[in-house]
Amino acid sequence: MRANVFRLLMRHPGDLSELEGLIAQETLRADEIVAVIGKTEGNGGVNDFTRGYFTQTLMALLSRHLNEPADSLIQRIPCILSGGTEGVLSPHYVVLCRGGAPLAEPAPTSALAIGTAMSAPVPPEEIGRAAHAGHVANAVRKAMAHARIAEPDDMHFVQVKCPASPRLGRKLREPPARLSPAPIPTARWRWRAPLVPSGCRWRLARSLRRT
Repeated sequence: MRANVFRLLMRHPGDLSELEGLIAQETLRADEIVAVIGKTEGNGGVNDFTRGYFTQTLMALLSRHLNEPADSLIQRIPCILSGGTEGVLSPHYVVLCRGGAPLAEPAPTSALAIGTAMSAPVPPEEIGRAAHAGHVANAVRKAMAHARIAEPDDMHFVQVKCPASPRLGRKLREPPARLSPAPIPTARWRWRAPLVPSGCRWRLARSLRRT
């Protein structure tokens, strides 16, 4: 199995022409894309439309190439974006790919591997509490299995997508019993953990073995 990473530029939040070009040139295949991490222009706040604009455009592009509904793709391909490129930053996105047949035996030397996982929807009253940490830890373990990584010491980086709501801070200060009927769209909040490991050690990864 081969893992590749492509760093691409965008002229605006809906510009995926560089990715479209790589697919057209057969430099990568659409079905090899497992996650996308990016930095869009925008204000970085909860009302920043650029993240949703990019995600919608990405899923529409992949839907055309894969003949699969965008609503299905977004449930299995993490797209994690940060808004705001003030200063010297330029809008860009990183496409994480893996393809080819899995190795029959573990490779004798360390190499790039990528795995992803999605958690179940996280209720708002669990955010910032022990149950929340458990959701993240379980997703990381699933991503390790997806990447065929046996040892936490071989993990180098974990990226997690978290929920955001302008009403969330106020709601979390209320007792959990009052949170249950709150009309907050938790079904759209899933923890997405693209994982890019190497031979480097990571303290958080080591701590997972004790949970």
